[in-house]
Amino acid sequence: MKKFSLFILLFTLLTSCGQSNLTSSLDNDISVLAPSGTPALALANYISDHQNDVTIGGADLLAPAFLSNSYDVIIAPLTVGVTTYNKGSTYKYYRSLVWGNFYIVSKTISDISELSNGEILAFQKGNTPDVILQTILKSNGIDNVDITYASDVASAVASFVSGGSDTIIIAEPQLSNLKKQNIDFNLIDLQEEYQKVTDKSSYPQAAIFVKNELVNSGNLQFLDEMKNDINSCNLDTSLTAQNAINYIDTFSNMSEDVLKSAILGSNIRVEEDINVDKEAIDFYLTQLENLDLNTYGEKPQEDFYIS
Repeated sequence: MKKFSLFILLFTLLTSCGQSNLTSSLDNDISVLAPSGTPALALANYISDHQNDVTIGGADLLAPAFLSNSYDVIIAPLTVGVTTYNKGSTYKYYRSLVWGNFYIVSKTISDISELSNGEILAFQKGNTPDVILQTILKSNGIDNVDITYASDVASAVASFVSGGSDTIIIAEPQLSNLKKQNIDFNLIDLQEEYQKVTDKSSYPQAAIFVKNELVNSGNLQFLDEMKNDINSCNLDTSLTAQNAINYIDTFSNMSEDVLKSAILGSNIRVEEDINVDKEAIDFYLTQLENLDLNTYGEKPQEDFYIS
C-alpha cells in the first residue's frame, strides 16, 4: 500500500511538472504580429522580454493574418478586427491598447471652426483618423471642407514639411518628431475635440486579438503580462523609450526624448473592465454608420469578446 501511495505521489509530481513546463513553454512561445507605429510602441516593454516572439510588420499584413490564423495574437485597428470577424475570422477581442493619437497641425488655422471652407490633408480614408475628423466636423456643423488623402501619415507629414500642405492630420510618434524640427505650427488635439462633441474621452483605435484555439485552451496567462507591460509604458517613459530603440527597428533612429513625448501623447492603456471597451466600440461603430462609412459589416456579437 505504501509503495502504491509513493507511486501516486511521484506520478502526481511528474504530471504537475510536465503541465507546468507545458504552460510555461506555451506562454513563452506566443507569436504576436503588430503594425509599426503606436501599437508597436505600446508593446515596447513586452517585446524586451519576448524579442523572438513578436513580429512588427506593415498594415497590409494584418487582414491576411486574421484569415490565415498565422499568429496567436494580432494587434490591429479595431475596424480590421471587426471586418475580418465578419468574414469568418475566429480571433477574439481582448482589449484596446491605443485610445486615440490623432492631431491636426496647421500653419494657418488654430481652431477647428476655421476649417470651414478650408482644406486639410488626411490619411486612411474611411478609417479611424478620417472617422474622428468627420465626426468632429459634422457635429460642429463645419461643412465645405476639402479633404484630400495621403497614402499614409508619413506622406502627409512630408507634404506639410515641404510646403505642399498647410494643414494635415498627424499621429504619434510623427508629431513628437515634427516638434523637434524648426517649423512653426498650431496644434489641435483631436481627442479633446472628439470629447467635446461626443462626451467620450477617447475611442478604441488599436486592439489585441487572440486566436480562438488559444482562448479555448484556457492558456491566457500571458495576457496579464502583456496588459501590465502595456500599462507600464506611461509609468517609466525613459525605460519604454529605450526598449523601443533597442528592440524595434522602426524606432532605432529616434531619440529618447521624441519617444517619451510620443508615449505620453498616444493614450496607451489597457482597461480592466471589458464593459468599458464594449461601450466604446458600440459607440464608435455607430459613428461609422452615421457617417455612411460602414465597411465592416454587422456589429460584432457577444462571441467576439473574450469574456
